Amino acid sequence: MISDLPDELSMLTNIKQLYMNNNSLSNLPLSLTALRHLQELELSHNSFKHVPDAVAELTELTLLSITNNGITMIPSSIGQLTNLQQLCLYANTLTELPSGLFECTNLTRLTAGTNFIQVIPPEISKLVNLRILFVTSNLITTIPDEFSHLSNLEEVYLHTNKITEIPSWIGNLTKLNKIKFYLNDLHNLPDSLGKLDQLTQLDASQNKIATIPDSFGNLTKLQVLNLASNKLTGKRTFKRNIFLTFFFCRYPMCRVYDFIT
Repeated sequence: MISDLPDELSMLTNIKQLYMNNNSLSNLPLSLTALRHLQELELSHNSFKHVPDAVAELTELTLLSITNNGITMIPSSIGQLTNLQQLCLYANTLTELPSGLFECTNLTRLTAGTNFIQVIPPEISKLVNLRILFVTSNLITTIPDEFSHLSNLEEVYLHTNKITEIPSWIGNLTKLNKIKFYLNDLHNLPDSLGKLDQLTQLDASQNKIATIPDSFGNLTKLQVLNLASNKLTGKRTFKRNIFLTFFFCRYPMCRVYDFIT
């Protein structure tokens, strides 16, 4: 395994992709800032405790992955990476997402699952190009109203948190096609989910949900609905044309719901 990078690496000034994952790196030489054309930097599965200072100078980066390290914080200087489109911070020890991160307004994919994040900052509203958001397996309890400005969101993964409510404005994020909220503390689903006419997958299993909104009959593109291990009781018939490929409702606390075309 590589534990240090030589300064001579900086002589490769035309390099665009650098993959150094699965090594023993804990820092990067400042000479690496000479790689002005670098677009993709993969540093996952190393021994970083912080984001190296050199990274903020690599302003042509479109992809930065630092998953499975021991990173405790992200410096505000990451906001200098204005061309960044994909940022992967999965499986570190982060407790917050810094304000500087939200200056990366070209982000289309943000992955920060399996950390110790408690709050989604209101500044997330700046990420107007975001299409895919993974903030799973954290300690999040609420979704800020500023989240409603992310009109380009297509996939949201917030499962395995402590979220108690899905805000009603989620129905305004009309590009959403995949939503995963399983293993939270939800007691109901908002009726506004029925406005998401592009939705193909919804997983809200392992919560405390007691009823399915009538508006679900409008979800004509829904293919996968997982509501296993909730508190559903009784029987309901939806008469709209709904094309479910999988409807998971297998556990003892989940009773029968009919979907009729």
